[in-house]
Amino acid sequence: GTWIVAEPLRLFRTRNVTVHGLGRASVVVASKGETAFQFEECDSVTFTDMVVEARLGTIRDGLGGAVSMLNCGPVTIERVTVVGPSAPEPLVAGLAVTRGPESNAVGPIRIHDCDLATGEQQTGILVVNGDVVQVEGNTLRASSFPEGTRLRDYLANARYRAAARRQLVDPNPDVRLQPAEEPTTTPARVEVGRDIRFTV
Repeated sequence: GTWIVAEPLRLFRTRNVTVHGLGRASVVVASKGETAFQFEECDSVTFTDMVVEARLGTIRDGLGGAVSMLNCGPVTIERVTVVGPSAPEPLVAGLAVTRGPESNAVGPIRIHDCDLATGEQQTGILVVNGDVVQVEGNTLRASSFPEGTRLRDYLANARYRAAARRQLVDPNPDVRLQPAEEPTTTPARVEVGRDIRFTV
């Protein structure tokens, strides 16, 4: 089934946590934020076989996640599908496993066989201060913009505007295409990476 949550489902200082869904039949939607599940200072966390969707990025440190583990011991995340929100600057990750400098948490972090669709400017998988990390077999793709998204709304953000400027404005205006010596079907020579850039 599908469950819509307005606030993150939080577990704090719990011992060994296992959350196991029924694959694509188990869908949890964070309707008003970027985090659906948050585990903090747990001895260990195993999170498998679920679909998680976050619809809105709100925290500005970029360390949150649709599924977030903060200062936890060994973490295993497998066969999870995450769909994240778009925003004009980095706000959220699909999967976030972070250990702060004050944390004594140790143990392997394993993220396997997950499918992540990240929004514009967002992160798929974020691991901070992991001692042993294994990330493999995952797929990452860009999700589509929400319906009604307007470029001018994104360009109102100074960070996004600066990034767009870097992509669209030639930093070497003195470099020019060199014309061919005589008419030919061969295109003019271009110094690759200096005057023309194509981005998605």
